[in-house]
Amino acid sequence: MSSFHEAMGYIKAHLFTFEEFPLIERERFPRDCLKRAMDAGEARVDDYAASLKARELEGLLLDLVSAEDTDEINRAVRIIRLRISGRIIKLASILCQYHYDAPGIKLLCKEMANTIKAVNGDQVSFLGKFGSEEDKITALSKAVNEEGQDIDAVYKKYDISERSPMALEGYLDFLSNCDKTGCLINYKRIIILINNLSITDLTGTITNYLSSLALIENQDSVNSAILEKLGDPYISPYWQTYSTELRVKFAQWSYLYRLKSHCKGQEKKFELLVKYFNHVKTNYILTEEEVLITDFGLILVADVKGSAESYLYDKRLFDNEMAAWRQNSESLPAFLKRRANIPSDRDFMLSTVDAPCIKLSYQGIQRYYFDEVLDIKIGLEPDMRKYRIKRKD
Repeated sequence: MSSFHEAMGYIKAHLFTFEEFPLIERERFPRDCLKRAMDAGEARVDDYAASLKARELEGLLLDLVSAEDTDEINRAVRIIRLRISGRIIKLASILCQYHYDAPGIKLLCKEMANTIKAVNGDQVSFLGKFGSEEDKITALSKAVNEEGQDIDAVYKKYDISERSPMALEGYLDFLSNCDKTGCLINYKRIIILINNLSITDLTGTITNYLSSLALIENQDSVNSAILEKLGDPYISPYWQTYSTELRVKFAQWSYLYRLKSHCKGQEKKFELLVKYFNHVKTNYILTEEEVLITDFGLILVADVKGSAESYLYDKRLFDNEMAAWRQNSESLPAFLKRRANIPSDRDFMLSTVDAPCIKLSYQGIQRYYFDEVLDIKIGLEPDMRKYRIKRKD
């Protein structure tokens, strides 16, 4: 091996950034630091502390992560305080962010925070702000609330590593409880969490976000990430832990979001369909044919992108046609047939009979029948057709 590679290997083994410190293999540091500290005896603690090399001090810091014995913890904390320096403060700060509940680390941070405050009244460093706090996650959320609600700005101010467990718990705690402003300011962070955390871990954050914002305030970028993660609220099983109210709200957003894209260049179609967004149970795209399916419960609308017509189905007929299509690719459903023998919305309104599938038009005079047909089929208005015909007679 060349001298250059030997030198690089030595540097890699002995040098590290502060953020890397909690993640380094314990074997790279002396392992008997805490034992020797106890063997030194009470009278020789100061001399022992003065004799420790940098690597041994770092090993003693790491020993505190797993230390449980009160005497050992107190001895180690005393020694580290005797050797306190800017580097030790930074190492203790990042170690606390990874092991903030470890008894030894909690005591060390509390003692170091008291020392820092006594010297210069520091409230800006990580330990000066959070070292004395018993519940550091709650304290972190409180700080974010008090300092403008920009969680990433607060993390940067106090040198909190976003990769640490404390940072993650802080994100989840704050974003699961903040108000609307907090959700909007931190929407990019919400997206990052959605893309990187498990579905179970995200429940509080997603619930608070959807609960805090009105439908019109929802951020498409955040909701798109939620849709990608959880799927459609009445199709995917991942929505079972959410309330009906939130599932309805998200289904309405997903419909409006898809409808905007689906009806691009067809303003009249969009204007007619968008009025019914609050009656939508669920919706989805048949991607193979770019068909928007809008489910109102007992009925649904199937619309091929770019088409001047939609098809209003009774749910049972639609399910039967889709099942037949899945079994035989040539058995096309009515909404994909060019000349399906389907009554139009005008035919429906000028008769007294029902129809399990109705062709809805967005062009010409027939578009004026659209609202009446859909209102009757959804149940927003009574079916008055037979009375109209009797009056004409």
